[in-house]
Amino acid sequence: MVAFTKLRIQGFKSFVDATDFHIEPGVTGVVGPNGCGKSNIVEALKWVMGESRSKQLRGADMEEVIFNGSSDRPARNVAEVELVMSNADGSLPPQYTEHPTVGVSRRIERGKGSDYRINKSRKTAGEVKLLFSDAGSGAASSAIVSQGRVASIINAKPVERRQILEEAAGIVGLAARRREAENRLRAAETNLERLETVMNALQERLKTLEGQAKQAEKYHRLTDKMTRLNAQLHYLQWVAQTRTVERSKETLVKAERRVAEAEANAARANKASINLSTDLPDLQKQEAEAGAKLQAFLVAKDGLERDKADIERALQNNANQRQQLEQDKVREANLVTDAESALARLAAEETDLKTASEGEADALEALETAVETANSAVSGLEQDMANARADVARVGSEITARTTGLNQAKQRLEALTTRRERLEGQINDIQSRDSEGAAHAEARSRAEALQTDHDAAAQALTTAEAAMTDARDAEQASRAEADALARAEAQLRAELGGLQKLLQASANQGSTSAQPVLSSIRVQDGFEAALAAVIGDALQAPAGAQDKGDFWLDAAGSDGAAFTLPAGTTPLRDVVDAAPTALNLRLAASGVAGSAAEASAMQPTLRPGQRLTTKDGGLWRWDGYTVLPGKIPGAARLLEQRRRAEELEALIASKQSDTANSRTKAEAAASTLKAARTAEAQARQNLQMAYRALTGAQSELSRVEAKAAKIEAESGALRAALQTLSTDHEEASVAFDAAQAAYDGRPDAEAMQSRVDVLRPQVEDARRTLTQAQAEREQHKRDASTRKNRLGAITTERFSWDGRLKNAEHQHAQLKQRDATLSQERESLENRPAEIAQQRETLENNIRDARDAVERAVAAVSDRRAASSTADAEARQAEKEAGSAREELVTAKLTAETEIERKDELAAAIKETFAAGPQALPGLAELDPAGDLPLKGDTDRALKAAIRDRDALGAVNLRAEEESTELSDELATYEEERADLNKAIDKLRKAISSLNKEGRLRLADAFKKVNEAFQETFTRLFNGGTAQLELIDGDDPLNAGLEIYAQPPGKKLTSLALMSGGEQSMTATALIFSLLQTNPAPICVLDEVDAPLDDHNVARFCDLVGEWARKSNTRIVVVTHHPVTMSRVDRLFGVTMAERGVSSLLSIDLDEALVHASTAEAG
Repeated sequence: MVAFTKLRIQGFKSFVDATDFHIEPGVTGVVGPNGCGKSNIVEALKWVMGESRSKQLRGADMEEVIFNGSSDRPARNVAEVELVMSNADGSLPPQYTEHPTVGVSRRIERGKGSDYRINKSRKTAGEVKLLFSDAGSGAASSAIVSQGRVASIINAKPVERRQILEEAAGIVGLAARRREAENRLRAAETNLERLETVMNALQERLKTLEGQAKQAEKYHRLTDKMTRLNAQLHYLQWVAQTRTVERSKETLVKAERRVAEAEANAARANKASINLSTDLPDLQKQEAEAGAKLQAFLVAKDGLERDKADIERALQNNANQRQQLEQDKVREANLVTDAESALARLAAEETDLKTASEGEADALEALETAVETANSAVSGLEQDMANARADVARVGSEITARTTGLNQAKQRLEALTTRRERLEGQINDIQSRDSEGAAHAEARSRAEALQTDHDAAAQALTTAEAAMTDARDAEQASRAEADALARAEAQLRAELGGLQKLLQASANQGSTSAQPVLSSIRVQDGFEAALAAVIGDALQAPAGAQDKGDFWLDAAGSDGAAFTLPAGTTPLRDVVDAAPTALNLRLAASGVAGSAAEASAMQPTLRPGQRLTTKDGGLWRWDGYTVLPGKIPGAARLLEQRRRAEELEALIASKQSDTANSRTKAEAAASTLKAARTAEAQARQNLQMAYRALTGAQSELSRVEAKAAKIEAESGALRAALQTLSTDHEEASVAFDAAQAAYDGRPDAEAMQSRVDVLRPQVEDARRTLTQAQAEREQHKRDASTRKNRLGAITTERFSWDGRLKNAEHQHAQLKQRDATLSQERESLENRPAEIAQQRETLENNIRDARDAVERAVAAVSDRRAASSTADAEARQAEKEAGSAREELVTAKLTAETEIERKDELAAAIKETFAAGPQALPGLAELDPAGDLPLKGDTDRALKAAIRDRDALGAVNLRAEEESTELSDELATYEEERADLNKAIDKLRKAISSLNKEGRLRLADAFKKVNEAFQETFTRLFNGGTAQLELIDGDDPLNAGLEIYAQPPGKKLTSLALMSGGEQSMTATALIFSLLQTNPAPICVLDEVDAPLDDHNVARFCDLVGEWARKSNTRIVVVTHHPVTMSRVDRLFGVTMAERGVSSLLSIDLDEALVHASTAEAG
């Protein structure tokens, strides 16, 4: 067996520093005051073994195992625990054979999670748990008995106690595998159910697709027909367009001839016009020259008039300029006077400023000296003031610190005094509590009575559940029958609805609103194709006269008696049970032959109007027209659909009564089930109420029994706390006296403040003196700067005025020169008017002669122009006629081009539609280009009829056949999956059965061993009496509960819940040791298991622990407060908390341990 040798703890909860806990053979005891961290050692052991539930470590989060800091130590970020195991005997798995020792460590860092290592190699939590499981231990091992484990066994339900037995039997893993197998089985069954649903839906879909495939086949046939007729129609359009193009080309040739003739006539007329207009340009030139000469004279006359006006304006301008010149002379003289005056004023101001600037440097130096003196005085006083204030602040801080220390010491002393008084009051209150004896007896009696009620309620629930199960089975059977009938009826109705829509759609295709004869015909089964072949699409026509479209009328002699059909045929009217009288003639003239061969043989003997048909839809007419069997007419399908609809209506009527009766039975069964459920729910509610009452009574009993022990524990804890508090109170009193002494010896702050008050007015006076000296110095500097700036400005102004004076003198000289120039100009202008008058007289004579010459030239041009106009009119008429001919040519050309474009467009459309040129159309249309072509109207009507027939099909799934194949493949795949699921379900059921069988055997064997060990251990602990374990609440051990029955010496046999608190603890302890004996482990930890036992029973407990340690290789660790237990261990470790919040581990002498335990027990 593997041996655990050492547990190293660091940063885990209160163990801050690295601490080694050595686990030696035999019994190791761990002692220490309450709250010092003893249980943290147990939790560290469970944690390193892989415990992942923070609640099992008394925390809300796993990071709470990291030391969180104390008043003297900061919080840690890492916690680490290492467990060292000896592998000397090679008990661990083979991969650790070469390692004499194996170290398992677990480290956790805040925000990063846990890190597991085995011999420094990183591992997963699962690998660590598996290693400890192979070693016979683990965090969930029954050999690690934490605080409260005894109480949990006492308060556990029987079913929960069975888990303890499963641990002893080692079938916890089997149970987990069984649960996993059951979950997988449920998942497989669910998947199988879903697969069945999917396959049923797919099969229904497959049936639908098969019907759609037939519709798609008909759709393709009609599409081929439409393609052929469309090709015929396009070919007819191509032939017509070709002829139109030829005609337009002929028209174009004629128009070109007319244009040539018109253009020749226009050329002759233009030549005559040109000959007449040859001399006209010379005459027009003479006319233009005479007119130009006259115009030149007129322009010259206008120029003289303008010159005269210009001279008058020039004289006026000269007078205005002379007036302005006089004004400018006066202005320039004033400017000269102003400049001379300004220059004199600036010279006087410059002299005054220079006089004021004398001695300003000496005055500035004196002011600078005064400022420096005042500044030195201020600096010295401010330094003295700062030093005095620093002394005041230092003394104030020291006084504040001493005052704060005194107040804190006083508050702590008062708080400790208050806490001590409160603890003393609590101790007195606990000691004054009354005994709980009477309450204990009453609680026990009530628990026994409620146990009887609980058993009766459980029996009533079993009866009610059985009745509900029977009612549920009956209700499910009746509901299944009703649902099956309803589904069958719904399927029939769905089929009927589809057929009715098809029949209605067929009836609505007619050109009138009247019902077609098809709706009133009744034909015998199997003769639908024969009737449809004989009558054809005329079945869609109504009987009786209509306003439009086709229809049937009663013909003379419509009884058909005059028709004699060939021998060996059956008259068609004999197989038609009902039909309108308008069809009598057609039916009488039609017969049904036995086969196609017989009909072909009889065809030559048919009289006009007679027809033969067969049951498979062939047609042989008197005129030789023959339709061979094979293609089922659409009318035949309509007849079959109508007959099927009538059959469905009859079936639905019969199904309705069966469905109604089945639903009545289902409703009655449902009412019975509802009543059974109500009774079961009431029984279950009664059981729950009885159980709650029982558990409440048991809890109350446990509470009353634990109350006395709790009072004693609280009293001891309070006394220990009072002792600690008294020590803290004495320390606080000493600290208060020291703080009071320090406060009394505080320095005098008033003397320091008086020095500051004396210096403050001196500093203010010195600052005022400094400010005044600085102001005088700055004013002196500003005045000197102002004078300097003004002298510079005077220099600038003087320069400006000198420039103005010189400019005024220059302008005055120029004005004199301008005056002389204007006088000369006036003299020259005064002589020009006389010269202009003489020139004007000469021009008027020349203008008169020029006008006479112009009049003569205009007369000559007018005569020649009249003759030319006549020739031009004739030429224009000829050109107009040529233009009309050209317009006709353009129109003919455009027409020809348009028709050619239309032909090209038609060719492109044909190529786009049929993916071939027009030359391929006869083949597609099945036409002979050299033969007679069908009429376009007939082809167009046939095409529209085919389109209507195809549209009548409605929505068609063209991929129905492909989808049907794919769906069949998918169904085959699902069939394989269903077979695989069935195999898996069978395999899982066998595995669960095998696991259950093995678990029952191992649990029964473990139960036997644990029961024997429990009886022996109980007798030893109680020094007599008997006890036994019993599996209750079921015949299957895997689902049964574990009840403990015990009979202490001198008492009757009873269950664990009805025993006293001490007896419960002893019995639970006996059960724990029985489990340890049955399932030995490398280490056993008992955390304060002896706490509820008295001295006598503790001695027996220690005897049992010592004997177990000697008989086995298990190393036992006992955490205890009891002196007897301390005295019986092989070694003893003490856990202390000398530093608040920090645990430390040390070995102590046994005598000291006994004294410490006695003190803790008394406290």
